[in-house]
Amino acid sequence: MRALVIRKWRTIVAAKARRCERIEADLAREREALAEREAQFKDAAQAHVEAQQKRAEHEARIVALLDGDARVATSDYLCHDAWRAPLKEALEAARAAEQKRRTALDRQRQKVAEVQAALARAQAAVEECRRKLDTLLRAAATAVELAADEEAAENLLARRYAR
Repeated sequence: MRALVIRKWRTIVAAKARRCERIEADLAREREALAEREAQFKDAAQAHVEAQQKRAEHEARIVALLDGDARVATSDYLCHDAWRAPLKEALEAARAAEQKRRTALDRQRQKVAEVQAALARAQAAVEECRRKLDTLLRAAATAVELAADEEAAENLLARRYAR
């Protein structure tokens, strides 16, 4: 009976250990995806900064054009002014892309945290099952030892009475 119970607990421990391995593999994949999301966010943030710089440079050129001593041709001003809308749109697109990447990054961080929590729970379950198995193994070893001691005592008594 004990052997059957021990075999069952060994099977349970093995199954739970395999589950931990699967979760560890999932965690590795999620961490790789997190690294990709971080790189994508970094690129989007850099593109946003560059769009801000382009717009600021353009505005500075318009201000320099208007602040100069020379007369400004209307066509020059209109040419500079025509670029304001596309630069503003590019800046808004870069800002939206950065926000989208930030959201994806936050979601991926949450996934990693969830998988880490699942792994911690699975590892705790494996350890609990191993403790139970160890308890059963110690009890079985103690029972075998007691049976051997009892048999040795019976043999000793049988020899005494046989003389």
